[in-house]
Amino acid sequence: MAKTQIVAIVAIAAIVAIAACVVFVMNNNEIDTNDKVLNEGYVFEVDTAAKVFGNANNDDKIDQKDIDLVQKMIDGKETIDLEKYPFADAYKDGKIDSKDIDQIKMIINKDKGKVWYQNYYGEAQEIEFPLIGKKIGLTYWQQAQLVDLVGHWGDVVAANASITQARSNQYDLSKITYSYGTTGSSKLTEEFCEGYLQAGVDLIIGSPYKATVTDVAAQYLPDVPVVTLGIGGASCVSSALTLGILMDAEDKAQNYEKYVLGIIDDVKDGLKRVKNSEKPKMLVCRMYEDNDAYISKYGGILVNCANTDGSYQLLSMFADLYTDNNEKSTTPSRTVEWILSQDFDLILDMEVYTGFQTSSIAGENFYTPGEYNKRFENSVRYFKGTSAFDNGGVLSSSYIFDGYSGFASLMMSAYMIYPDHFTLKEGQASLQYWYDNFTETKVDVTKQGGYYYTGEKYKCQFMDKEPALSKGFYSWEPTMVRVSDNFSNCTPAFMTIAEEVYKAVYGEIPSYDNIKRSDIPAKYLYSYSDYTSTKDGKLVVKTFDNTSTGKTEAFADKTLEFTPTKVICYTDAYIDTIYHILCDYNKETPYSGNDAKSIKALWELIPAMTSSVKTSLEKNYNIKVPESVTIIGTSQEDLTTYCGSVDASEKVIIFMTEYNIRSTNKSTWWGTNTAISESNPNIQFVYLLSNSPAMVLSTTEMIGEIIGYDNTESMMTKTLAEIYVMQKAIDEKKKTYTFYVETAAKKAVASNTLMGGIFDSILKMENIVTGDNLMNGTLSDESIIDAKPQVLAFYKSDSRSDSDCMRML
Repeated sequence: MAKTQIVAIVAIAAIVAIAACVVFVMNNNEIDTNDKVLNEGYVFEVDTAAKVFGNANNDDKIDQKDIDLVQKMIDGKETIDLEKYPFADAYKDGKIDSKDIDQIKMIINKDKGKVWYQNYYGEAQEIEFPLIGKKIGLTYWQQAQLVDLVGHWGDVVAANASITQARSNQYDLSKITYSYGTTGSSKLTEEFCEGYLQAGVDLIIGSPYKATVTDVAAQYLPDVPVVTLGIGGASCVSSALTLGILMDAEDKAQNYEKYVLGIIDDVKDGLKRVKNSEKPKMLVCRMYEDNDAYISKYGGILVNCANTDGSYQLLSMFADLYTDNNEKSTTPSRTVEWILSQDFDLILDMEVYTGFQTSSIAGENFYTPGEYNKRFENSVRYFKGTSAFDNGGVLSSSYIFDGYSGFASLMMSAYMIYPDHFTLKEGQASLQYWYDNFTETKVDVTKQGGYYYTGEKYKCQFMDKEPALSKGFYSWEPTMVRVSDNFSNCTPAFMTIAEEVYKAVYGEIPSYDNIKRSDIPAKYLYSYSDYTSTKDGKLVVKTFDNTSTGKTEAFADKTLEFTPTKVICYTDAYIDTIYHILCDYNKETPYSGNDAKSIKALWELIPAMTSSVKTSLEKNYNIKVPESVTIIGTSQEDLTTYCGSVDASEKVIIFMTEYNIRSTNKSTWWGTNTAISESNPNIQFVYLLSNSPAMVLSTTEMIGEIIGYDNTESMMTKTLAEIYVMQKAIDEKKKTYTFYVETAAKKAVASNTLMGGIFDSILKMENIVTGDNLMNGTLSDESIIDAKPQVLAFYKSDSRSDSDCMRML
């Protein structure tokens, strides 16, 4: 750590009228060159004054001592000094007399009346007393913490989204009748005030922002008082004590005071063991899920560098923090380039919207360690190139220091900054006490919540793990392969994926030339259903109807009265399937450029498609759509209009995905399509689904028969022969591999999908993803690391680098 020439002193001024709670003073005395312990000359004090007029002696409560002091002033035994005793004028009439004693007695006895308290702006604000039995509106999450810790959460009827959404897991919301706003802003508007009014709010505990909260409420809710108190750092205890008196909850507020002071004492005791030479230079900043968006919006990374900021106040106990009190904002931005140019020993990354907030993972109540680790691993990259990064000095926490819970994380911060002098157990015990005693939240902080980094990709200085730049998923030396996800659909080209993976894991594919279906042993004959039959000389196919749930094979029999002269496909893969059938029939190789007969036949058969199908067909399969093809809109009305223009002599089959009519989607396509067929029987619909390799084989054969080509059985024989030689060779190797497939959207792929089925049922691998969640679930990095899959596959369409996919920094 770099030695410092100056030690900052954090001091709280004795309570003065209309003064800020915290004063920071630089120690101008020369620091002894001897390596003194850090705690010498370093002080942090918490404002413990209850700022209600009547608290004459400036302590944490109103009691007989205040009456005695005021009586001494009246009797001339104590000088009347309203600068020294700003709250002695309990009646707020500018003088000290018996009215002040009567006022203090009224407060002690909890009699109804009016009182004055000093609000955040330093103003003496008159308010009804006591504030009990109220219907409370809260403008932000700090106010929720305050009301909760003084025991009045049950009175809350309206709350900002930072409470009802981001922290819905921490509070009983059953009495909340109005939720509003966004998770990132406390501002009130005319609309929000109207919502308060409808909810019956008669007391607002508001964020201390005059223009966006207090003044707005005064304009639209002039009869509803707004209590504004400090929300972070040294002001937290004073705020709690003040509201505790106003809401008849002094005991709860004083318990919070004892808790905070106990933490400060523990920190000071620990710092006695820290030498000045160990004191680091540290930058404190806020990071987000989408850091690039915030950097673009604010011109850089937001840093907490003003001594009025709660985070700055608390963390100044541990380090020589970067500060710039000339900034108008308490959290100005600094460019990444600027940060890289500095020489910070530590960088504390406060991840916003983490900690014990609501998880995005189904079934998880709290933000998980895995979610937090992902956030940090994304953020820490911005600090590559700094000495802090190289030395494990990028530390992390949740953004908690600007609320009443800020003190709860101090011991965790102490542990991360000085792991030789503080322990993880101390940090977690302090945090657990907060949740057990000052909130409604039931949580085990040793097992739940994401509030500091526990991953393996970066070695923080308090960890005993691998070097800072870990190997990520490469650490167990798996096979990593990119697969052609554009073929993961209802097309014979899906075997390209099987070939890519087989070659990456096993090597060259054995020859399967001239293998007949009858040559394949029964145990290696890949099974798939026959989706076609004949009845009375007519083709009967298996399709779906609007009762489908998307979890079964085709089940609905449909009799086709004709072989189509035209085909319309609502998915690009269906066109590719027809193209493959035509290429096989014409003895041409797909995608080779030597496919003129097949291409000609394709566009004679397909007269129209939607613009999205055209784009996908050209992008995914490199099949150029000629200008002769009509491009129709994507709506049901567009299809109805087009079908109405079809020549009466044409017989049309429309292939559409089963998803469009799935019962769980409550789609109206089924009704539209049925009406089209009833209006013109020469237009019929066949619905397709491809959740497994077997379903693709069944569907390919069926499509061939529908369009009048009899070569699809021989096509499938080639595929079955290739699967046979692959599986036989795999069995001979006598080794079963585990696998994990991840989409470009970072979704884990289950085995009951076409992609998962290729690995599972064709390549005989075992999926570490269990269940049938298709591609809608996620798997934490920790779960993947624990499972250590031997094959990891990522989509070729995934824009992430291989290093990113494999979770390397």
